[in-house]
Amino acid sequence: MESKHYLRRGPFKQLQKIWIKWINELQDMTQITITRQYIKETVNNIHLHVFCDSSQLAYGAVAYMRCNTTFETKCAFVMSKSKVAFVKQQTLPRLELLGTLLGAQLSNYLSRTILHNIKSLQTTLWNDSKVVLSWITNPKQSRQQFIRHRVQLIKDYTSQATWRYCPSTLNPADLVTRGLDCKSFMHKEKEWF
Repeated sequence: MESKHYLRRGPFKQLQKIWIKWINELQDMTQITITRQYIKETVNNIHLHVFCDSSQLAYGAVAYMRCNTTFETKCAFVMSKSKVAFVKQQTLPRLELLGTLLGAQLSNYLSRTILHNIKSLQTTLWNDSKVVLSWITNPKQSRQQFIRHRVQLIKDYTSQATWRYCPSTLNPADLVTRGLDCKSFMHKEKEWF
């Protein structure tokens, strides 16, 4: 009985309001449909594109498959992955590095599982952090163990030649890291898929 009274006070009341709002917004998400058959026609030149991003709230990556059919070029959403940022405040370049590592891991996972039968699969990874891209391409290792270790993992999963710069305004992974509510996401659904 005492615990019920405790939940009505302070920060728990605020969390309860946020939780109820989120549950109510889920009804809007039922309108979203995701086609599981990526491409229906005969294709050639299949290309995997993975976009990475980070913010103080979260970091994440999203993957798309792009291919040429007889008449056009098609793109299909494959999957995304995100993680909540650390409670302990981190610098944005470090968070961007974590998002980049998550993108490298996502690319590696997809090429080993879902896309493993594609012999001529090309992969491009996109990032909007020039600092992280310079860490990946710089032959000198960083003195900081946190950076050095994660850059080495990224190099183990990917090739330096596969990384490209993407402006933040064109980066779809930006939606993963900004904490959108359902209605805001529905307005950007076309951009995401």
